[in-house]
Amino acid sequence: MTGSVQGRIDVRGDSDWYRVQFEAGKTYQIQSGNDGPFLKLMLPDGTEYSPPVAYANEITFVAPVSGDYWLAVSDSYFGMNFYSINAYEIADANPASLATALTLAVGETVTMNNVVADDWYAVDLTAGQSYFMTTELVDDLYIVDAQGNMIGDVSSYQLHFTPAASGRYYVGHHSFSNSRYSLSLDAVADDYGTSAAAAGMLTVGQTVAGVWETGADCDWFAVNLVGGVGYRFRATVPGEAGHSGIAQIFDAAGNLLASGADGFPSVDFEAISDGTYYVAVNTGTEYYNPFGNWHYNLTATVLPVTPEPPSTLLAIGGTVVVPAPGTVGSDRYRVTLEDGQSYSFMASGGVGPNGPRFTLLDANGNFLSSETDFGTTSTIFNVGVGQTGTYYLIVDGDAGYTLSSQALPDDYLASSLTTGRLEVGGIVAGRLEGQGDKDWFAIDLTAHKSYTFSSEDGGVRITIRDAQGQTLNSDGWWDQHVSVSASGTYYLEVTGGETDYVVGIAELINDVAEDTTSLGIIGNRIVGSDTEGDRFVSTSNHDFFIGRGGDDLFLAGAGHDRYIGGLGIDRVTFAGAEAGVTVDLSQGGLLEDGALRIVIAEIEIVEGSGFADRLTGDDSANRLLGGQGNDVLEGGAGDDLMDGGAGADLLVGGLGSDVMKGGHGADVYEVEDAGDTVIEVVTGGIDEVRTDLLVYALSANVERLTGTNTAGQALTGNAGANRILAAGGSDVINGGRGADVMSGGAGNDIYYVDNVGDVVVEAKDGGVDQVNAGVDYTLGAYLEKLNLLGSGAINGTGNALDNSITGNAGANILRGMAGNDVMTGRGGADQFWFETALSAAKNVDRITDFSVIDDSIMLDDAVFGAIGPAGALAVGAFRIGAGAADADDRIIYNSISGHLLYDADGSGAGAAQLFAVIGTGLVLTNADFFVV
Repeated sequence: MTGSVQGRIDVRGDSDWYRVQFEAGKTYQIQSGNDGPFLKLMLPDGTEYSPPVAYANEITFVAPVSGDYWLAVSDSYFGMNFYSINAYEIADANPASLATALTLAVGETVTMNNVVADDWYAVDLTAGQSYFMTTELVDDLYIVDAQGNMIGDVSSYQLHFTPAASGRYYVGHHSFSNSRYSLSLDAVADDYGTSAAAAGMLTVGQTVAGVWETGADCDWFAVNLVGGVGYRFRATVPGEAGHSGIAQIFDAAGNLLASGADGFPSVDFEAISDGTYYVAVNTGTEYYNPFGNWHYNLTATVLPVTPEPPSTLLAIGGTVVVPAPGTVGSDRYRVTLEDGQSYSFMASGGVGPNGPRFTLLDANGNFLSSETDFGTTSTIFNVGVGQTGTYYLIVDGDAGYTLSSQALPDDYLASSLTTGRLEVGGIVAGRLEGQGDKDWFAIDLTAHKSYTFSSEDGGVRITIRDAQGQTLNSDGWWDQHVSVSASGTYYLEVTGGETDYVVGIAELINDVAEDTTSLGIIGNRIVGSDTEGDRFVSTSNHDFFIGRGGDDLFLAGAGHDRYIGGLGIDRVTFAGAEAGVTVDLSQGGLLEDGALRIVIAEIEIVEGSGFADRLTGDDSANRLLGGQGNDVLEGGAGDDLMDGGAGADLLVGGLGSDVMKGGHGADVYEVEDAGDTVIEVVTGGIDEVRTDLLVYALSANVERLTGTNTAGQALTGNAGANRILAAGGSDVINGGRGADVMSGGAGNDIYYVDNVGDVVVEAKDGGVDQVNAGVDYTLGAYLEKLNLLGSGAINGTGNALDNSITGNAGANILRGMAGNDVMTGRGGADQFWFETALSAAKNVDRITDFSVIDDSIMLDDAVFGAIGPAGALAVGAFRIGAGAADADDRIIYNSISGHLLYDADGSGAGAAQLFAVIGTGLVLTNADFFVV
């Protein structure tokens, strides 16, 4: 895969990551130019890949595996800068890999012409035998094992190597001339090997004599050291005054711990713990004749222990007087200083350049800060520390002085307990009360975004730390940059000399991310026509398609692509995908595992795959096409058109006036805007609308309606058999003409019933609910009120609760059933039926508008057992008064109270039972009562 990309390093410390595709076994070169940014390459598994020989702005390598690599581009010495990155394949006849066809035998010299990149030579070596390799003066050599891992370091033009095991190795050659080179391999005698496995033995206090058989020879020695003890290792060349070797110290795992340098024969080292360490000694760059023998001596001695200088305890707030002429040299004071507290030390007395001067050391004697500027009569030294503990104050001079100290207030702590806070986009002012003071500010950062921190004072350092106090950047005097992998609270640390400061933070907009969430790619760039509609076909490569003008079609593939539609009505389709896709235009395109894989911009139409897709729009007017599969379509804020196609789809309108088509399958619509339109087909399955709108009516061919607003809604069905469920407020539900199921839940709900097949479902403690019925209706459980609509002769029946039942203008039959019911006829020849067991406490109905002329009271002889034969009540069975007057009185009307009583034995011993209350002063007769 080849391609290029242009970008910009926005601030010092910025890093841009680009996805680039390479194929195993091929040779590639990546360049950013002589003055370009630094380059770093990551393998597909995320580990950093460092070719044996690489440069800050150029990487030439053979891809070890096929797949997507990441190229990190970071600022060069020039800081903010524009850049251009080129990645391309090199025609290499001899790729530097384990598959190389090049071989090199011991004692052989080979010549290679037309060199384009590194070459690897297969060599078979014997354990314990030393080998010497040489090439052109300007070229590099290195050794690779049979697994492709480098052994040791890259060596300039000559290499001395002693293998620990026999077998196949590879000699790597890097040419700087890019034209021609010669390479030779020879076996050489060697007194000591070049690795820990072939090391000699060095004893502390003794000298080992050795020979560098070649200019690249490096002899290793094992040495046993004691933890906490300091040692000096010295490599000298007898008879060569001023010449020496270079000694390096390694641990048992081969990690470099300390190193000398050219011209310095000694290296000092303090062992951390008891154990075996290794000393490697080489010629350095002083000896260039590759075939000469040089003798050297290596010694190891114990460094003397330097006693800690005496010190005087100095209490903060105390005073020490050192009389004239004072002590020539240094006075050492031991002080306890605390984090979050600043201190001021003043030495007064003495004049001129010999006045007192201050230095502050930590408990280990490391320099922290100093003050050498002596004033007219005193020296003032203000400090702050980042950690509570013991410190040493050194006072130099040769004059007498008076030393005083005091604690100063500190504005911000240097810990997560700080009260300082900095908001993104804002600034904050503070003061460093003394040299070494540190101020922390809490900041909330979002994962994968880039931020720049700046200071208006170049005299302060800025460091970014995580919640555990770990440093995220290299602290510096100038602007700093950081991008975090996890959202959360971080801390900005300001430190430096005594000064006032102002620091700020800003988010870098449109910055290329510096991790694997980056949208940057290096790949093909394909540009369409200015006026015509283009057809772009993606591949498994990474492509950058630009549609420009016309109605363009983008056929998405497996690559990490960028689709820019430009002008016209553009469309991207994932019809060829092998699995469902997730596309979120508000997040920039196609997502995989939460990360953006394909960038989609300026494209109006998105078509899904044949599987279960999730398509989300943005703020513009989108067209989302689900196709096959059970899809989720979310419109966003624009006026969108969504078509689910086949399958059981979920369509979410969002803001804007959306048109939603579910197509075939049991679809669910979430309607959030009054301007939304739902379109369903006749054979579209059992479909449902969910809405929080205060008023909503189902469109045709949708079977279910679910309200989600707990404040109460007016929900209306259509001509079909609907299921309408409300969320629990005081709702008004009208099922429409079909046989509907309606449920309001909690709240005082009103139901409209216009089909004898309608069912109203209420819950206990669900409020006081009312049914308005245009057909005969019997109240179901937990319904309290029934109101008959229209003027037709329809009937209403209560339940076991205390109901309110109201008729219409027609001739109604009203049945209260059990409970203390209130019945109102509202005109017409109404019948009020009494047919449940009598109870003066629990079953006394009230008739509010009984008409003597029109209405009748119907008495069930199964309840009124002694009422007499069926038909009109007998004349003698009715009485107006307070009670029965003779034995055949059965229904007594108290015209003063309006009570109706039933007396089973007339004037006998049995008491009359109250069963109804009607108006007072009515002119009732037996003709108003009928036995049924």
